[in-house]
Amino acid sequence: MENNKSSEEIEDDVVRESNKARLSFAIDTRGDLIGSTIAIKEYSVKEEKFGKKTLYTICGSDSNGSFQIVRRYSEFFILRSVLVERWPGFYVPKIPSKQALGNLDPAFIEKRKKLLELFLKKISNLEYIYQSNEFQSFIRNTSDYKALVKTFDHFEMTTAENIVKTFPRFLRDEIPENIDERFTEAESIFKVALQALIEFQDQCKLCVESFDSFEVDLIAFIAEFREIGTVFTAKTSEAGNRESFFNPYVILLDWVFAEILDIESLIEAIETRYKYYLVVTSLENKHESCKKSLTKIQSGKKSISQFFSKKSKEDMEQKTQNDIEILEKNIQVSKDCHKIMSLRLLNKEIPMFKTAKLETYKHIMKVFSTASIQELTILVQQTQSLEFFLESS
Repeated sequence: MENNKSSEEIEDDVVRESNKARLSFAIDTRGDLIGSTIAIKEYSVKEEKFGKKTLYTICGSDSNGSFQIVRRYSEFFILRSVLVERWPGFYVPKIPSKQALGNLDPAFIEKRKKLLELFLKKISNLEYIYQSNEFQSFIRNTSDYKALVKTFDHFEMTTAENIVKTFPRFLRDEIPENIDERFTEAESIFKVALQALIEFQDQCKLCVESFDSFEVDLIAFIAEFREIGTVFTAKTSEAGNRESFFNPYVILLDWVFAEILDIESLIEAIETRYKYYLVVTSLENKHESCKKSLTKIQSGKKSISQFFSKKSKEDMEQKTQNDIEILEKNIQVSKDCHKIMSLRLLNKEIPMFKTAKLETYKHIMKVFSTASIQELTILVQQTQSLEFFLESS
C-alpha cells in the first residue's frame, strides 16, 4: 500500500511515539499524572547585562490550577541541585549539562528545550517531588529561583525527617545481609550499560551524518536523472523534486542521549546512598565524643575550653547531656533515612528502572524501524515516479 505521508508528518508521528517511551519510568505516583500537562511552550533569547540569555516558558495545570512562568537554564540547574540535596539516595531526573560555547545556536536550544521539558514531565510523575515546596515554587513563584532557594530550610536533619515522614512503610522491612554486595552489583551493571550507551551514541552521530549525506546526494541524483529523461522524451515530469526528508537515526540519537542522563541519575542515587552513611558515622562519632566529655565533667575533669568557661559544672553537665539526647535522636532519624533510601532503591527503584528501560528499548526500536521503513518507502516512490514517467512517454 502506498505511503503518502510527508517528512513532517512522519516526524510528528515519531515524536509522539518516542515521548511514550521516555516517560515509562514512574514510581510513587498516583494513577493520574499530577502535572501531566506540564510543558515548555516556547523559548526566547533576551539581551541582558552580561550577554544574551535563553528564557523558557513553562506552562501547565494540575489540581492546584494552571500556571505559566519563565525560567532560565541556570534556574533549572539550581532546581535540580536543590532536589538532589532534598532527596539524597533517590532517583532525580538529570538535565543536560552546561555548555559555554554554542549555547545560543537554535538547534542546540531546541534540543535543550526538549530535554528540559522531559525533565519536568518526569518530575510530574514523582508526586513527592512534584508537590514539594521546592518544585511548586519553581513553577508558580515568579521570583528569581536563586533568591527563592535562600528562603528554603537547608538543615540536614529536616531532609532526613521529611524522608522518614514520606516513606515510613519501608521501615517495616528488614535489610538483607548482602545489601552492599547487591548495590555493588547493580552499580556495576549500570556503569557497563552507561559505557555501552556512550559508545552507541558515537555510532548514532556517524549514522546521522552519513544518512543526511546519503539522502541529499540521492535526491540530487534523482533530480538530475529526471532531467536526462526530460531531454530524451521532450516531456516534463509532473513529480516535483523532494526538498526535505526525515533522518530516522535522529530518533536513536535523541533516545540514547536521554537514556545516558537517566542512567547517570540512578548511578548518582546509588553513590549518594554510600555517601549518606558517612553522615550517620559522623553523628555517631560526635555522640561518642560527647559521652566522653560528660564522663570527664562528672569526674571533675575539664577540657581547656571548659576550664575557661564561666558555666558551672552543673550547667556544663546539663548542656552536654542535652547535646547527647539530640544526637541520639538525630542518629536514629539518619539511620531510618538511610534504611529507607537503601530499601527503596534496592526493592523498588532499581527493579522498576531495569524493567522500564527494557520496555523503552523495545519501543524505541519499533519507532525507529517504522520511521526507517516510511522514509525509505518515500525514496522508493520517488524512484518509481521516475520509472512511470519514462514508461508513459
